[in-house]
Amino acid sequence: MDSENKNFISKEMIGELKSFALEILITVVVVFFVISFVAQPTTVDGSSMNPTLHDKDQLIIEKVSERFVGYNRFDIVVFPYDKEEKKYYIKRIIGLPGEVVDIVDGQVLIDGAVLEEPMLVDVIVEMGSDLLPLEVPEGHYFVLGDNRNHSKDSRFSTVGFINGDEILGKGYIRLWPFSDFGLIE
Repeated sequence: MDSENKNFISKEMIGELKSFALEILITVVVVFFVISFVAQPTTVDGSSMNPTLHDKDQLIIEKVSERFVGYNRFDIVVFPYDKEEKKYYIKRIIGLPGEVVDIVDGQVLIDGAVLEEPMLVDVIVEMGSDLLPLEVPEGHYFVLGDNRNHSKDSRFSTVGFINGDEILGKGYIRLWPFSDFGLIE
C-alpha cells in the first residue's frame, strides 16, 4: 500500500509541476508580448531632458499609440543610439516630416515661424549643424533635448533625423522617483 501512495503522490506532484510550468510559460509569453508591443521600462541617462526628466528617472514607454495616431510635436520619444549595448536617447519631437527646421538667434523656427514651446527651455547657444535650415524627410523626425545646451540631438550629425521606424515608443509614465510619479508631458 505504501508503494501505491508513493505512486499517487508522484503522479500528483508531476501534475502540479506541469501546471506550474504552464503558468510560468504563459507568464513569460505575456511579458514578452507586453514588452515587445505595448510598454517597456527605461531609465533616463543624463541631463539632456532637464527640467522635464532627470538622470536616473524610471519611465514606462508605451508603444501602442504610434500604431494608431503616430507621433506628434512635443512627444517625448525613446530611440536607440547604440543598439549593441542597448543604450537609448530620450528626446522631444520638434520637427515633423516635411517641415523645415531652423535655429535663429537661439530660437527654433518651424517653416519660418518661431516655435512656441509649452515647456521651459534655454536659448540655444550651440546651433549644431551649419546646414540649417533643414527639411525633415518623410518618415523622420527632428528631436531636441529640453536641456538644449547640454543635449546631443538632431542638431548634430551624430544623431541627425530620427527614423520613425526606429522609435521604440513614447514616454508615458514616470515611476521613479515616487515624488514625481505621474504622466509625462
